[in-house]
Amino acid sequence: MSHLKTAIRAIGEPINLVFCGLDYAGKTAMYIRLKTGRFVANLKPTLASTMDSISFDEDDLVKATIIDLGGQKALRDLWKTHIENSHVIIYVVDAYDHSRFNESKIEFQERIIPLIDSKPCLIVCNKFDLIKADSKEEDYSKLIYDVENTIQKALNIPKTSPFEIIVTSQKTGYGLPKLTRVIRELLT
Repeated sequence: MSHLKTAIRAIGEPINLVFCGLDYAGKTAMYIRLKTGRFVANLKPTLASTMDSISFDEDDLVKATIIDLGGQKALRDLWKTHIENSHVIIYVVDAYDHSRFNESKIEFQERIIPLIDSKPCLIVCNKFDLIKADSKEEDYSKLIYDVENTIQKALNIPKTSPFEIIVTSQKTGYGLPKLTRVIRELLT
């Protein structure tokens, strides 16, 4: 990984982060939240892709280009080029919508895994606020652990995989400091 960072910095190439996942997983809400610090509700699905530069530190030194890819079935073939040209993949899963776990697994296994190569891949389990609201579990650390394990099993990710799983809520901001820290560590 450090060789990749050194090579990127040496040639001055912009660092690209690709947000991909099924439609309605919360990719655009995450992108907006990371860029502005605000949650925007009732977003329409991204058509094709959105690209913008984001800073991941207060001094504006750790920058990356975020590419937010549409997740509708008709747009998923477009992921390949963006993923191949990216440095970090962020695969977003709606952790609340169990009915789409199998579809998310198929896309992850067929479209993401073959293209990862040596790129870091973060798996973001989004919409934790909905899970927390439905849960009677008082211990949130156990609930987070359960969500991580559920997504790991749902996507068929081996326990010894290099993927980092991060639980978030764009609505409440839960998990975003951790996500930002991990991204910053990958970029510096």
